[in-house]
Amino acid sequence: MPYDVKQYLGLTLADAEAQWRSILARAEVGPGENQVDYVPVETLLCAAAMVALGNVSYGSGLASRGPTPIPELAHVFRRRRTSITSKMANLEGGRSRGGRSDQRLWEVLRDDHRQLFDLYRVILAAARRTGARPELLPDFLELEHSDTFELLGQDEIDETAVEAALRERLEQYTGAGSERPSERQVLARVRIDQHRFAKAVLINCGWECVFCGFGLTDRSKPTLLRASHIKPWRSSDDHERRDVRNGVAACPTHDAAFDAGDLTLSEELEVIASARITSSSNPAVRLMFGAPLLRQHIRLLPGGHSPRPDYLDWHRERIFLT
Repeated sequence: MPYDVKQYLGLTLADAEAQWRSILARAEVGPGENQVDYVPVETLLCAAAMVALGNVSYGSGLASRGPTPIPELAHVFRRRRTSITSKMANLEGGRSRGGRSDQRLWEVLRDDHRQLFDLYRVILAAARRTGARPELLPDFLELEHSDTFELLGQDEIDETAVEAALRERLEQYTGAGSERPSERQVLARVRIDQHRFAKAVLINCGWECVFCGFGLTDRSKPTLLRASHIKPWRSSDDHERRDVRNGVAACPTHDAAFDAGDLTLSEELEVIASARITSSSNPAVRLMFGAPLLRQHIRLLPGGHSPRPDYLDWHRERIFLT
């Protein structure tokens, strides 16, 4: 049955639970068998997946490559991967016979990702309550365990830098032949990219300050840890802004010192302090930036990604205060 936009946007926890129970009771679709119609939680998760994947073409090639969360959604929905990418194409308006209600829904959500995030949280809560554990349905936007919808790492991107990024991304669509996104859509993508970068850096660094080991056990609220770029966000291109090897996790004190150029790292990941730090006679400075609190080398998880040497070179040459 067709749904109107109000039914999607007004989705309740009870509605979502009922829809999940019907989804989880489905049998696998056999060759040549028709699939059942999409219910709102499926369509909304496809919309959330579009945010996660960014600006891509939703054709059969995407289905065959199978980037997360396409195979995961196909598995839990008991659908083919091509069905998931076709639904995304419907939402985007890329199919001549696509449902108009899908297009109207995406027109609302693409300019208001916060509303989509609200619905995403409701859908995942309902999924967990009806038996769809993270192993079956992963939190691919990494928003499930936040008490609020505050995205991580947003304090690193100032207004001037965001405006520059907006202009840069919008210019990519000039004469490109594809629909030019709105400023709100691009801004939402910039912010979710930064959130995913920050989350990846915190995980890579074991949820602790690489300089001193400070950390909190409540990983849903890493409010006293920062995930900062080594080569600053404002000076990086899109790839560098998303690259986990361009980030370190730090407590507020050591994060501020790293950003200000009072700390840097050698190619061997040795911690180097500036002259004004090493020459200071202030007891608090000597405590925070001396042994045993300050490590001689930063510590990463076994198998973690080490900072890329060119990012470290950039920081030493352009930020560090010798």
